[in-house]
Amino acid sequence: MEFIANVDLESYDQFIVKNKYAHYTKLSKYASTKKQMGYKAKYCAMLDEGQIVATATIYEKKQYLVKYYYIQMGLCLDYSNINLLNLFLNEIQQMAIKNKVSFIKLSSNIIRDDNSDSIVNNLKSLGYIHKGYTYGYDGSFDNRHTLVIDLDKDLDTIKDQFSKTRKATIKKQNLYCIETSIASKDELNILCEFEKQLSLMKKFKVHDLSYFETLYNNFNDNIVFAISRVDFDKSLEKLDIEINSKKFAKDLEALNAKKKSYQQILEFKNKYGNNYPIAAGLFITINGYSWDLYLYNHKEFNFMSATDAIHIFMIEHMKSKDVKTYDMCGYSGIKDSLDLDYGLYMYKSSFGAQPIEFIGEFTLIINLNKYTLYKKLTRLHHKVKRKVKQIIK
Repeated sequence: MEFIANVDLESYDQFIVKNKYAHYTKLSKYASTKKQMGYKAKYCAMLDEGQIVATATIYEKKQYLVKYYYIQMGLCLDYSNINLLNLFLNEIQQMAIKNKVSFIKLSSNIIRDDNSDSIVNNLKSLGYIHKGYTYGYDGSFDNRHTLVIDLDKDLDTIKDQFSKTRKATIKKQNLYCIETSIASKDELNILCEFEKQLSLMKKFKVHDLSYFETLYNNFNDNIVFAISRVDFDKSLEKLDIEINSKKFAKDLEALNAKKKSYQQILEFKNKYGNNYPIAAGLFITINGYSWDLYLYNHKEFNFMSATDAIHIFMIEHMKSKDVKTYDMCGYSGIKDSLDLDYGLYMYKSSFGAQPIEFIGEFTLIINLNKYTLYKKLTRLHHKVKRKVKQIIK
């Protein structure tokens, strides 16, 4: 066995894509994007007789004068091979000590099930501290929960799993003549604009256009970018036909609602012109798996449920490309309808997406004093951010 700190990237990525624990964040394509966030990537591997048998994309960063390693979504290897796992992690630890790293943070896309406890216990035996199965958002580097749709079923079965609300939005989108199509890199500014609108409401830092362009360029054929637009002319035509039909002759309330919708659409057309973009989504697909990375809508058109249009289009598109899994990427893990974070679960599960929980986050402390300093300064930073948000509100 041989440990390599920076392996050939072509063979490295090929190994990851074919591995059971493949994830887009482990690929060199994503690592080069992450440079914009201040991370330096190390492409580590274990070789057996010249062949890669394990990989770890390690992101190095210095924050608050504390250097750490971050292994996002874990390793790619055969976790049943305990000797390989332990040898690889020991080599990574020795590299961290040599480079004066204070701690190693390791998240994981290993699904929590009856077989995962042995992996958790083995990591603990190596000195890694498990964050545990905490409630809700817990400050982890990566979300432990996600919701996925099984695209291996036929399309009619998938859509039958939609809730009544989701099925109703399909009819609504037909009325408003929302049309979704694959978009080009030149239109990424639309995604940026919609993210900015949401950031003004939620108070988070937006990505620069260059970030999305770099991500798009790096993943190239693995990127799927789509935009939903409203054809106001067609919508007005449909509404006019309905208003002048006998359909609502005995239902004046419904007729007045249609007239109100007609006036609203006319105002939008006069304001924005025709075929106006109201939602945009950026997705990555690798080896039969797809992830919803960024999905935003124009806040003035919330009532049109445009993000639904993106999801429905993408489900159909991914299905046509023989993608097997549609990952809607994250929620709090909370399924209690009384909880404030329940809404995201309710929305994503309404597409028939099923919850998946990973084993979560682990920390290997190498320099306790510096790790303690990092924790204190991180808490202080978040405290200041919360106070700033309260002042802005």
